[in-house]
Amino acid sequence: MKQHKIRLCYGLISSDSITGWALLNLGMLLLVLFTVMPVQAGISYNFETGPLPASCIPSSPNAYTCGAAVTLGVGDTIAIAQDTEVTITIVGAFTTGANSSINLNSNSVLTLKTVGAVTMAVNSNINANLIATAAVTLVTGSQLQGDIDTTAGIVTIGNNTRVDGHIITTAGGV
Repeated sequence: MKQHKIRLCYGLISSDSITGWALLNLGMLLLVLFTVMPVQAGISYNFETGPLPASCIPSSPNAYTCGAAVTLGVGDTIAIAQDTEVTITIVGAFTTGANSSINLNSNSVLTLKTVGAVTMAVNSNINANLIATAAVTLVTGSQLQGDIDTTAGIVTIGNNTRVDGHIITTAGGV
């Protein structure tokens, strides 16, 4: 059986110097390398030192306003300065990506106020009080250490979800 050779010519593959087996081996090596590379962690937002999520700015000492909806990506985190009371007001919906965490390992009191719905994705963990003007949804495996207070809309809690706090809704159900 004749073995074909392949060569690189001006960035294109041609047939004289590299065998098909060598290309197959190179392809397998690249596949293994990309398969075992660690998944990139999410973005770490810090409301003391920055960076802040898009549209979020300080509005007064220990208070921030986000002028549009905020959506966190997979694995994103938000940190708050230790030993403080901080309020973040979001003019729009607030959604976390899977495995997001907010204000964990902190003794700070964080209040998240949204003019819109709140959705916590799978395995998200928030240490804050949530005040919303629309529905609040905690998806499977989420954890909230704080109260939920919604003026309109229902509160939905998924399987294996934990809320360590009170749930109050004035015009909706749980």
